This record gives sequence, C-alpha cells and structure tokens, in this order.
Amino acid sequence: PFAPLLDQSAATGVMALGLDGAGVIRDVPLLVALTRAAFGGLALEAARVSLGYPEIVLAGDARLGLGSLSLPIDGRALLRLHAQGAAAERARTVRAAALLDGTASAEGIAGRIVLVGSSSPALGALRAVPGNPYRPSVQIQADAVGQILAGINYIRSPAALVFDGLAVIAAVLGALVAARRLPVPAGVAAIAAGAVLLAGAAALLVLRGGWLVDPVMPAVTMVVSYLLALAGSYWRARRERAQIRRRFGLYMPPAVVERILSEPGALRLGGEIRPIVALFTDIEGFTALTGRCRPDQMITLLDSYFGGVCAIVLDHGGTIDKIVGDAVHCFFNAPLDLADYGRHAIDCAQAIDTFTQSFRRTPLAAELGLGQTRIGLHAGDAVVGDVGGGERFDYTAHGEVMNGAARLQEANKCFGTRICFSAEVAALCPGLALRALGPVELRGIGHPVEAVTIDGA
Repeated sequence: PFAPLLDQSAATGVMALGLDGAGVIRDVPLLVALTRAAFGGLALEAARVSLGYPEIVLAGDARLGLGSLSLPIDGRALLRLHAQGAAAERARTVRAAALLDGTASAEGIAGRIVLVGSSSPALGALRAVPGNPYRPSVQIQADAVGQILAGINYIRSPAALVFDGLAVIAAVLGALVAARRLPVPAGVAAIAAGAVLLAGAAALLVLRGGWLVDPVMPAVTMVVSYLLALAGSYWRARRERAQIRRRFGLYMPPAVVERILSEPGALRLGGEIRPIVALFTDIEGFTALTGRCRPDQMITLLDSYFGGVCAIVLDHGGTIDKIVGDAVHCFFNAPLDLADYGRHAIDCAQAIDTFTQSFRRTPLAAELGLGQTRIGLHAGDAVVGDVGGGERFDYTAHGEVMNGAARLQEANKCFGTRICFSAEVAALCPGLALRALGPVELRGIGHPVEAVTIDGA
C-alpha cells in the first residue's frame, strides 16, 4: 500500500525516537543500521533533500556532513534534542483541516520542509520529553530538523568529560577552602556564587559550544562538599573544645579556659618565656602525720585540703602546676596574660593562709594535728609550655623562679612566718603593707634574695 508513496519520494528516512530508561525521549537517531545497510533518520533525510545534497558524509566518528553543513556526532550517531518553546511551535504549526477547507493559505508553507503528523492521543502520537509528557512526535521531528539545519548537536565529547571532571574537582576544592578559611556567612555566599558560576559555565558550553556537559553535578557537589566540610569542622572544633575543657579545666581558672576556647590563637603551648609569679605551699610536719593516721583518714583529709586550696588558686586566676605529696605548686600570668598578676598571687596566698588556718580547726584535722601551711612566692621569667611524651603532657613552668618559690617556702621555718616572698614579688604590688625579713641565701640561686612578708602575717 506504500508503493505510490515510495515511487514519488525523494528519499526514505527512518522515523525512530530514542527512549531513555525512564521512557523519556531525549535523542533522535541520525543514522540507523538495518540489514547491513545504513539509513538516515527522518529528520536528517528531510534536511538533506531540502538542501539538495545527494549524500551524507561521515568524517570519522566525530562529524556528519551535508555539503557545507557539518554536525558534530559521537559513536552512537544520535541527535540530542533541544525543544523549541511554545511560541516557536505555534508559529510553525498549520492545522491540516485549515489547509483542506481553505481557511489557511498554502503559500505560507511553499519552499519549506513540511512534516505531516497527528497530535491525537488516540493515534499514539504523543511522547514524553523532558519537561512535557505529552509532546506530538511530529513536533519532536520538527525540533530535530531545525537543529540539523542549524548545525547544532549536544554530544558527550572527551572535552566535555574533562570539563565535568575538572568542575567537580574545582567544586570540592572550593568547598574545602571556603569551609576552612571563611566565616560561615561569607562561606555560604562564596559557595552560592561558585555554584551559580559553575552552572553558568556549563550552560554557556551547552548553548554556545554544543558540549553536553552536566550543569547540575558540579554545583550540587560544591554545596554538598561544603556542608560536609562544615559539619566536619564543627565536630572537630567541638572535640577540640571538649579536649581543652578536660585538659585545662582542672588546673586553670574557668575564665582562662573560656578565653582559650574563644581565642585559640592566644595560647602557645610549644614553649615560651613569660614573667610569672610562682607560689608553693607545704604542710609543716606532714611526714610525721602520715605515720599516725589511717590511710582512709589521710585520703579524706587531703581531698578536703586540696579541694579548698586549689579552688582558691583558680578563683584568683592562678594555674595549678602540680600537686606533689602535700604541696601545691602553681603560678600566675600563664598561659595567658593576667593583669596585675603579682597582686593576684599575694591575695591568693593570704586567702590560702586564711583557709588553712580555719581548716586546721575542723574535727579530723584537729584530731590528727595538721600542721601550719607555709607559702613561698617568687617572681621572674620562666620557660612555660607542654612537657611530656606519648599521650601524656603537662603544662608546666621551669626556671629559677620556681626554685626560688620552693626555697622561700622553706625559709618560713627560719623567719617564723607562714607567708614569705621575694622583693621581686613585692615590686609588683606597690602600696602593699609589707614587713622586711632580710636577705636570704637560697639553695640553687647564686645571689641573696630579699625576703619580705605581709605586715601582720
């Protein structure tokens, strides 16, 4: 029954449409192989005949030629469709009934490529395309003809694959840099701008260069990578804050710990020289006391004693270096600067003295005969920083100032005082009522040190 049509036709084209896995038409075959012969698709043959070219020329597997017209293709010889808008579709469409009853003039289609088809659902003429589930097949073929005549095809060329890969890499790196270097508001703005830039570059390559690149994946990759990096930074910062609280919270004032958390750059643990005041305490006759009390009494007594002394040190801005036997070693003005740290140290010593005198009158301390607490203070430069190995580190201070505080604590025995400190500490507290004790030779220090105490102590 098609013999009359075949006799009058200038060519035969295959009217096939390419379906993806979801049943959506995205491609039109340009060439179809049937029984060891190649046939042109309907759109390609219509364009060839209209242009008057006798044959289709293949330039390797990269381009298809119709005379001066050249169309990029890949190994599948498919035309990736780019649908025209509704306005263009209406402008090019003429109803067949209008031609037959004379209400439309045939002059408007003279010299043009005319595709005849139906838009009736009953005839199965509607197909799903991206963005439109009911597009007539004849309109799909008309889109294909228009693209062929314009020399436009969107293919996954090697260059397009390289762009996709580089865009994804750039998206990941950009997201990591934004998450690490920028505050969150600026980072969000940078990521939004980067995503728009990548999508715009992809769209430009599609529309101007005919490259079939992915405009969505790089942008999505950038956003997801930024969110993941941001989440990682958040959890890392949270873990570091927990470590700082756990590590420093027991022997540094809460205000110092909070400042370290808010200004991590202010903390230098690798080692530095800082002026400090060192404060050492010791309980008189403690060794003899250990021989006349039970272990449980000793632990109960020391727990209460150290709890009170350490709380006083922290309340006055001091850093607890260590507890050795019955002695507390601490210092002031490290790891962070402490304004008027000399006066803080003196006030701390007085508060410890007041507490320990009261503590000696508690039932258990009185029963065991707890001795006086002697306190020594010295001022000077010290090397402070983290010292240790493996997983165990201590923030501590080293230098003559530490040795001097220990020796001045011992000098209380000679002077009959409970608080003894050097003139270097006194120089940090002008206006304080002091009583000179005289020069004292301290073991390990090569020069005499002027010892003083608080007037009335």
